[in-house]
Amino acid sequence: MTTPFQACIADAHAKGDLDADTAAQVRGAYDSAYEAAADLGPVEADRLAAGAAMTALERQALRAKVHRALSVRTRVAALNEAKAFLEARGYTNVSFDSGKGGGRPPKGGWTLSGEPPKEGPYAKGGILADWLKELVDGSGGLAGAAGPSVKGRYQALAGSFQAMMADLSEAFDTVTGLPTKGRALLDNLVREAFGEDTGDQAAKALSKAWGDTAEYSRQLFNAAGGEIGKLEKWGLPQSHNALALRTAGKDAWLAAITPRLDAGRMIDRLTDKPFAPAQLKAVLSDVYDSIVTLGAIDREMGEALGKGKVADQRAEHRFLVFKDADNWMAYQAEFGVADPYAAMMRHLDGMALDIARLQVLGPNPDHQFDWLARAALRMGDIEGAGVKARANVESARQMYGHLTGELGGAYGPDVALARVGKMTRSALAGIQLGGAVINDLLSNPVFAAKAKALAGLSAMPDFRAYFAQVTSPQARAAARRTGFIAENARARNAEAIQRYLRSQTVGGKAWEGANALGALLPHWVNTAGLLDGNMKASRRAFQDEFMGYVADRRGQTLAQLAASKDSEERAFSALLSARGWTENDWDVVRTVAPERYGEGIEFVSPQALAKAGREDIGWKLAETIERETRAVVPEPSLWSRAKMMGTTRPGTLRGEFQRSLMTYRSFSVTQTYSWGREFIFRAAQAGNDPRVPWKLRVAAQAAPLVLGATLAGALTVWTKDMIKGRDPRPAWSEDPEQQGKVAYQFWGAALAQGGGQGILGDFFFSAQARNGKSSALTAFGPAAGLVSDTFDLTWGNADEAIKGKETHAGREAVRFAGRYNPLASLWWSRAIMDRAVIDQIQRLIDPEADEQFRRQSKRLADEYGQGEWWPEGQAVPERAPNLGNAAQPVEP
Repeated sequence: MTTPFQACIADAHAKGDLDADTAAQVRGAYDSAYEAAADLGPVEADRLAAGAAMTALERQALRAKVHRALSVRTRVAALNEAKAFLEARGYTNVSFDSGKGGGRPPKGGWTLSGEPPKEGPYAKGGILADWLKELVDGSGGLAGAAGPSVKGRYQALAGSFQAMMADLSEAFDTVTGLPTKGRALLDNLVREAFGEDTGDQAAKALSKAWGDTAEYSRQLFNAAGGEIGKLEKWGLPQSHNALALRTAGKDAWLAAITPRLDAGRMIDRLTDKPFAPAQLKAVLSDVYDSIVTLGAIDREMGEALGKGKVADQRAEHRFLVFKDADNWMAYQAEFGVADPYAAMMRHLDGMALDIARLQVLGPNPDHQFDWLARAALRMGDIEGAGVKARANVESARQMYGHLTGELGGAYGPDVALARVGKMTRSALAGIQLGGAVINDLLSNPVFAAKAKALAGLSAMPDFRAYFAQVTSPQARAAARRTGFIAENARARNAEAIQRYLRSQTVGGKAWEGANALGALLPHWVNTAGLLDGNMKASRRAFQDEFMGYVADRRGQTLAQLAASKDSEERAFSALLSARGWTENDWDVVRTVAPERYGEGIEFVSPQALAKAGREDIGWKLAETIERETRAVVPEPSLWSRAKMMGTTRPGTLRGEFQRSLMTYRSFSVTQTYSWGREFIFRAAQAGNDPRVPWKLRVAAQAAPLVLGATLAGALTVWTKDMIKGRDPRPAWSEDPEQQGKVAYQFWGAALAQGGGQGILGDFFFSAQARNGKSSALTAFGPAAGLVSDTFDLTWGNADEAIKGKETHAGREAVRFAGRYNPLASLWWSRAIMDRAVIDQIQRLIDPEADEQFRRQSKRLADEYGQGEWWPEGQAVPERAPNLGNAAQPVEP
């Protein structure tokens, strides 16, 4: 039976007085309240339900008003940043109508206009679309846009949360990434979080740290337009494994979760009352559908400004309230991650991303981003740069999709091809990159020195800060509390480990165990190879140095720094200006007392600014430093991911092929793109001298860096040669017939190695790449090499045997085992594994092993002019490396 009030709702919707979303929410509030009061009779139930519905309607109207004001504010801020970006690139007469304020858009509609420069790199226009990429993932240096980017703000927020959770990280982080540390303490922490008194004071303190951080993130989320009600003794966030839910089915999931929930504390946020049983079941059914479809069922097209999903979704995330710690842990073991520490860290990481999107783009970030994209396309068409604008907008859309995860996942929770591809690529990275720290130690300092010099810091490495991070637990503990994001291996791999533990069959254990091993192997190998330790120490050392420089310059205003006779201070001022710092911002930094740990230097950290009540300036400092850190310690960018992956998804043939093709290439692509943007911008800033074309100025800017990187690459090539048991290859030849070939091969490889393109360096050396495969095959990525090797070892040998040919199966099996063995790529064990183990096994099972070793040694001498200090086939070294071979090659 339709009540009069329900008829009123339907009538208002039909007349257009209520939109579909609002009508549905008011109807839901009415139905829930009516069901709860049904025992009072239809008249009283209708009266109470109508009151609840009107309250919901008033709340919805107020919420819509707030959302619209926030949406307008973030749009105005974004367009102001875009205006500055255009003007910095020579645009003139740049303007936009932002309305009269008060949270209302301009009456005549939003407008943005400007005229591109007449000459130079930005003369063709389409630059607003280029700025859109900066809005997603801001660059460092002078080329980066002012104002926050979504990724930069996310990293700043995540860093602040991690700083607040530093005590928990120290209690539960593990070197292995396995959930083996502090299990008893963690169980007590969970119980304390649910309001139980365990008597464990350490667990109580850690639970408080978690509760304070979670509450802080809730408040930030709400301030940016979200709506999460405060819930005492909420406990811990839930994680849901979509595959586990889908395998169980909706009915079984509902039967499993319902008795574990505290239904009386699960409040309908529209009515502020508990859900009636039927309404609760319906809502839980919706929760199930949302989880197993990875949120696809919730997506709508054409949402209006200020009525987005991000501002609402975290309230839904906190909707499930468990009775106690035991029920929460039981659910997590069956359907979630099961590691409480991982659940906490992943929740805060997700909150950081959602808050960043709200703060930068407003309550409906996807709609806001789409509007800005359309504005960029329009301006590009007006400028006659439509093709360029569309390419940049598409890149920006893809970057945004990869950041939010929209393009990062497969079409479903358990696409077998996606999991096989990810496991294979991850395992190969662990197997093949054990020597990557060599590039990191020899080549990266060249880029770091250039980045630091351009930022106004000393180009010399800060060895004091670096070795403090390597040797001092106190320095590392202090660094965790400064407010910068750090990788968390335990949280990252928790789901893979839990899927293995949840498996019940032998086949399931084998399958999930392989996936978990593939996920963990790169972390283990990078830890054993010192790559992780070096990268963390380098990042923290640079951040310490930058924060120390900030503290040292607190006595001067930005204007004084800009007018300084010291070139470093002028460069530092220019960098701050490029990031949008004002004198008011800098004055906040100047009033904060610097910190110090141990005997180290004084510094001003983002977290110190947050504690002083200016978290906004702390986030700004964090993003400023984080952007420069990416140049000093390179990491793959969202742009490189978008460029290489596009809109392809894992689990599709094209997506898997693309991911294999681009494996190991993201660093070099990122470096080329980032430094290219910086040099182009600086060349444009230098003016338009017709006697010196701007492209020549770019080349002049880049030349010292390319030269330094090439020399560092030469050291890398020689070092890797010696790690393999060989003498360093010659850089030139005195033979007139070989001079050009030798120089081209060596210096081409040095240039590629210096730029982080180690795999490309091999293309300069005959048709035989480092992994024994042709360069054409290697170009398709390491997975292609694995497929080829596996085929040769299995079907290839079988086919030869059928045809009566000699198979060499033993030799190939041994080489396969050596090639796909982490100890054969780790820099400190490679020669030992190859010579003392693999070669000796080959000699036992291959009668032609010694002849094959001699042919290989001759090929090295003939093609590369190299001898071997630890010859193939010998169990012990023959001599020390011949360093002089780099200048005088051995005679073939």
